[in-house]
Amino acid sequence: MLIGKKEFIFHNGDRKITTWFHYPIDEEKLDLKKYKTEKNNYYGFTFVENAPLKKVNSNLMISISGTGGGLMSSAWLYKDLIKNNFFILSVNREGNSFTTRDPIKYVEQWQFPEDVSVCLSQFLEKETISKYVINIFLWGFLLEVLLDYIWPEL
Repeated sequence: MLIGKKEFIFHNGDRKITTWFHYPIDEEKLDLKKYKTEKNNYYGFTFVENAPLKKVNSNLMISISGTGGGLMSSAWLYKDLIKNNFFILSVNREGNSFTTRDPIKYVEQWQFPEDVSVCLSQFLEKETISKYVINIFLWGFLLEVLLDYIWPEL
């Protein structure tokens, strides 16, 4: 299975937020020889970087790795979601993942919900994808922290 992938770097002040956008590909417009691919045998899919987007009304799932996770932490779920025309925005904070560790950023978990919010806003402003998004969902390992930030009265 082919999955589109674009990398975006966003900033919230001095904090760097790396994201991977995963999406269904418009295979009619795809000439695979023109794109960089990355096969993942474990999960059974191939990422195609900057491939043409299949323009369908869809749901956007924000995948949050949580402290010590990474952009691929929920990849096991991506294949089935993409088959059902979901868009996925996988979010990772520099210093708070297994690829970049900074003890101070690990402690500053309260900044993560704000970073996810800023990332989503910047993504929807930057990309024309927003006109295809019907609903936005959150999935991840810091969901409780995010909900405390968004709805503190819960």
